[in-house]
Amino acid sequence: MIAHNPYSDCLNARPYYYDFLSEQSRGDIPPGALDHMTRCTECQGEIGRLKDLFERLDEKQACRRSERDSATIKLLGLHLGYAGEPVTCGTVKLYVASLADPALRIRVETPITRHVDECPACREDLGKLRDMELSHEQLCRLGQVLAVEAEADGVSCSQARAVAGSVASMDFSAANAEVLKHLSTCRECRTQLYLRREKICRELLQNNDVQSRLGCESVSTSDLYDFCLPYGVDPANEDFVVLHEPIASHLRSCPTCMARVQSLHKTIYDIISRPDSGVVTCFTLQEEDDRATTAEAGGERASRRIAMQTPDAEGVADTTSAKVIPVTAALEMKRRVSTLNLKRYAKLAIAAAAVIIIVSVFFSHTPPAQALDPEILRAVKTASNVHIATFFGGATEPRQEQWVSRSLGVSLLKTGETFALASISDGVRKIKESPDAETRVIKLTADDIEVLRKSINGSLGITPFDDASNFPPGSEWTQPPPDASQPVAEGIEVRELTYPIDAGPNRVKFSMWRFFVEAGTSLPQKVQIYRTVDSEDGYKMRSQLEIEYPSESGIEAAIEKAGF
Repeated sequence: MIAHNPYSDCLNARPYYYDFLSEQSRGDIPPGALDHMTRCTECQGEIGRLKDLFERLDEKQACRRSERDSATIKLLGLHLGYAGEPVTCGTVKLYVASLADPALRIRVETPITRHVDECPACREDLGKLRDMELSHEQLCRLGQVLAVEAEADGVSCSQARAVAGSVASMDFSAANAEVLKHLSTCRECRTQLYLRREKICRELLQNNDVQSRLGCESVSTSDLYDFCLPYGVDPANEDFVVLHEPIASHLRSCPTCMARVQSLHKTIYDIISRPDSGVVTCFTLQEEDDRATTAEAGGERASRRIAMQTPDAEGVADTTSAKVIPVTAALEMKRRVSTLNLKRYAKLAIAAAAVIIIVSVFFSHTPPAQALDPEILRAVKTASNVHIATFFGGATEPRQEQWVSRSLGVSLLKTGETFALASISDGVRKIKESPDAETRVIKLTADDIEVLRKSINGSLGITPFDDASNFPPGSEWTQPPPDASQPVAEGIEVRELTYPIDAGPNRVKFSMWRFFVEAGTSLPQKVQIYRTVDSEDGYKMRSQLEIEYPSESGIEAAIEKAGF
C-alpha cells in the first residue's frame, strides 16, 4: 500500500490560496481543497504569509504615494516660482525629464507646462522622452545632465579617451563613475565615444553571422539608456554588473541594437544641445475678489488666476494684454512657494537641485537589490516558453506539471490525471478531470484574465516571489561551495537564496531555494526548495522543480496531447 503524501494535498490546494483570503470567492474552491486548507496548519501558515504580504504591499504603496506626493509638491513649487517671469526653452529644459516621468505628474497648469503647450520644439522633446519609457531613476539622472553646465570634473579628456574604446564596446570595467560622467558631459569626448561605437556597428554589420542568446525584442530603450548616457552609473556597483552584463553581451554581437544605441544617443543629445526656439511665455499670478465664485463655493475665499502670454522677445515684461486662465488650485501652491520669489538665476540653481531632491525622496526606502538575484528573475520572466515539473521527496514521477507560453498567452496545468488549460486570447479555462472525461469550459471574467496575464508574465513559482521588494528583511543570496553529494554538470552554476518565515508566535523558520542555472543565460534548469524543521538540525528538501524551455510548437504538442 502506497503511503499518502500530505504534501500532495498542499500542492493541490496551493492554486486556491488567494481565493481562500476572500469569503466571496471561497465558494469557487473545490470542496476537497477547501476542506484541506481549513484543517492543514501548513496551508494556513502559507495563507497567513500571503495575507501579510498583501498587507505589507499595501503599506509600502501608501508610503510610496506619500513620497511621490511630497516630491511632486516640491517640483510644482519650483514651476510656480517662475510666475511673472519669462520662460524660454532653456528654462523648460531643466524640467523636461521630470515632465516625462509618470510618477511625478503635474495636473495643474504652470508657467513651465504652459510653455510646453505653446512651444512645438519643447513639446516634441517631451514626446520623444516619453516614448523612451525610461525609469524614474534614469529620468532623474538625465535631469541632472540637463540642469548643469559642463564644468571641471577632475577628469582630463586624455583620461576619458583612454577608456573610451572599452566603454564603446560596452565594457565599463576600466572606467569609474567620474570618467563616465565626463564622457557624458564633455562635447568632444562624447563625440569620440559616438564615433567609436559607429565603427563597431559597421564591423558588426560586416560580420552578421554572430548570433546572440538574447532576442532584440526583449531589449527595451530603458535597457539601452545606461550604455548610451552613462552619467551617474557606477561600474564598481555589483548590482549594475549583474543587471547590465546580459544586455552588454547582446550589444557586442548585435548590429541592430548597437544602431539603436546610436540613434538614442543622437536623440538625447539633440534635446540637450537644442537652442531656444524663440518662443517665450510669461505667467503672472493675479488675486481677485471673485464674489460670484465665492458664493457658489459657499465660503469667503479669494481665487487665483494665471495670466499667460506668448509675447515677442522684446516685449516680455509687458503683460497688460495677457490672456487670463482660471486655475484655482494654484492658490495653495503659491502660498507654499512664496519663499521662492527669487531672481531668475537663483531659480535655475534651485531647479538643478530639485532633481537630486526628488531622487533622494523617492528612493529613500527602496529595498536592497541583493534581496533577489535580478539576473535569475529577468531570465525567467523573459523566457518565451517554459515547462515546469514538480517533484516531492524522492519521487521519480512529477506530481504536477505546467506548460506556459507567453507568446501564445496560454497556461496548461496537469495535476494527477486532471488537465486545466487557460487562454488569454480565448478568454476561457478548459478542464478535463481524466483523459476520457468531457471538457468543461469556463468563461473567464476580465479580472480572471488580468490575473492569468500576471501569472503568465510572473516568475511561475520558479522564484519565491515575482518582485525583489516582496522579500522579507534578512533575505540573503550566496554561491555555495561545491557539494560532492550533488555533482554539477559543466556550464551550470549553483546559487542559494535563504529567507526567514514567520512560523507563529516567537517562532521563525527559514526557507532555502537552491538554483541550478545555466552560465551565461542564468536560466534555472533545476530548483530545490528546502525548509528548516523543528525536529532536525539544518534543512529538509520539500520539493524540486525541473525546468525546460521548449519551442512554441512543443507547447502546442503538449496541449494537443492533453486532449484540447
